[in-house]
Amino acid sequence: MIVFTACNTARVFAYLPQIMKISRDTQGAAAISYTTWTLFGASNQLLAALTLLSITVWLSNAKQRFGFTLFPMAFVLVMTLWSLGKLTLVNFSKANFEPFAYVATTANANYEDEAVFFTDDDRITNSFRRRFDDRWVNTSVFRNYANINGPVTRSYPLYAIDPSMSFSADYDDFTARWISRMDLEKVGVDAIVFRVMENRAADAVIRAVGRGVPVRLISEPQEYRNPKRLKDARDIDRMYMAGAQIRMRQHAGLTHEGLILLRGLGELGWIAPSLATHALTVGAAGGLIIGMMTRTARGHTGRPLRADRFETLCYAFVLLAAVVRVALPLVAPDLTLAAILGSAALWSAGFGLYAIRYAPLLTRPRADGQPG
Repeated sequence: MIVFTACNTARVFAYLPQIMKISRDTQGAAAISYTTWTLFGASNQLLAALTLLSITVWLSNAKQRFGFTLFPMAFVLVMTLWSLGKLTLVNFSKANFEPFAYVATTANANYEDEAVFFTDDDRITNSFRRRFDDRWVNTSVFRNYANINGPVTRSYPLYAIDPSMSFSADYDDFTARWISRMDLEKVGVDAIVFRVMENRAADAVIRAVGRGVPVRLISEPQEYRNPKRLKDARDIDRMYMAGAQIRMRQHAGLTHEGLILLRGLGELGWIAPSLATHALTVGAAGGLIIGMMTRTARGHTGRPLRADRFETLCYAFVLLAAVVRVALPLVAPDLTLAAILGSAALWSAGFGLYAIRYAPLLTRPRADGQPG
């Protein structure tokens, strides 16, 4: 109860700045911090655990079997508390650890273009934990330098490295990985590069332009005209001659960022990771929720456990919402926003019809005359 109260209090205070941020941010829910989502989820999970605990106590007092509620309650409670304990942060970037790389000397005039990422997503933080420990205990690529008086050991469990992460060539050929995705891109490619010293990268851009995919590239003129970087000048020239749109830094400072954006569905070749999430949440979870709601409502109002045409229509709306949200962006990426709005409308219609149908039934006596 103390943890539940603390989580709910924390999320109330967390919501206020997040609401203000959403009102100004065009990214909507994406602007909400991972910590806020965690607090939101933890509060709801703890509520479920408390509900199961209450039922368990009631069954125990009634001398009834309670294992079927005790074990789920323990699982939900342990997993939720574990997730709260995993609220950690990692910062990684291409930037050097120096003031100019993190803070502009003059805003929008004299600065280094850098990409700095802060996250408390366990998939990412655990990948870095594993990667750091792998390097820390590797005696062939690092040697002891100071204040190490015994054997070097790991500090973290052997977490799996998330497949979205790519560290170095000894683990993954990063260039081959992103080129394989770029070769599947059908909408557009945006990139920021300090310099191009890899033939395969320029070749991939040329192939993209050749099949009608627009490419926008921002690069660093200091490297482009550096006599020691002739490969960079050659590949930049090859790309602009092929038709890639190229811009060079004009502000004081440096373009030191490394970025590749695939605008369409190139990330997995045929489906974006977020679509799989929506298939699970909008479709599987949504269908499960409305199915359980109708089943329990009919049972507790003394009605046959059989869906009629009205309830079938509710199910159809919710499942159709999942199909629209997932399938439409696959076949027509430009209609993604329409898919989101259409899916939301169908989802709302399904649960709205449920509310219209069951509000009167749940506020009247049971049809069979039994108490409850």
